Amino acid sequence: MTQVANRFSPAAPEVSFANNRLTWNKQEGVRSYRILRNGQAIATTTALESPADATAYAEYQVIAVDAAGLESFASEPLAVNSEKFSQLYQLEAVAPKATLPYKGFSGQGFIEVSKTKNKTLPIRVTVPAAGLYAVDFRYANGNGPINTENKCAIRTLRNGQQQLGTIVMPQRGVAEWSNWGFSNSVLVRLENGPQTLTLAFEPANENMNGAVNQAMLDYVRLTRVQ
Repeated sequence: MTQVANRFSPAAPEVSFANNRLTWNKQEGVRSYRILRNGQAIATTTALESPADATAYAEYQVIAVDAAGLESFASEPLAVNSEKFSQLYQLEAVAPKATLPYKGFSGQGFIEVSKTKNKTLPIRVTVPAAGLYAVDFRYANGNGPINTENKCAIRTLRNGQQQLGTIVMPQRGVAEWSNWGFSNSVLVRLENGPQTLTLAFEPANENMNGAVNQAMLDYVRLTRVQ
């Protein structure tokens, strides 16, 4: 029998951004850090910081590497200056706002979508420049815990008749209707100018529950990524 010492990969770094620089925490035993931009390695450093290009949308990650060459998981993707490239459209301007007593929303309110309310939601947007956009929704779903239940809200996103993708809004906790987060992002190519996106409940959007397919929507966000 051959006995060998236990070996552990480093923990994933915790990365922050300020003044056009990425910084992260020091870890014992780590010899270098690999910088990723949009999933591609761009640099390796022994420092605890690195410059970040904030002139275009980008997501950065950092991987810690120890003396034996063992790598950590990549850090949580950090979008740099994403608000600079984003447009928000408040949905209470599109449909009647809900009268429910939930908090934490932005703007003047929020709307409810279910199998009977706002089944088809046309959203008029103005795209400033043609390109690739990430489209997502700020939502709340307090219909159940995050680890069980089957009351995920699901909707189809269209541009005119063109199907762009599926918007998924999972439960965020039991009665957590003031706990807001973002749906998945759908990457779409949009032309410049005014156009109408439609969020609709369609037959393909039935969940496993069958009866409850509900969420509160705060706004839709369009972020130009390319």
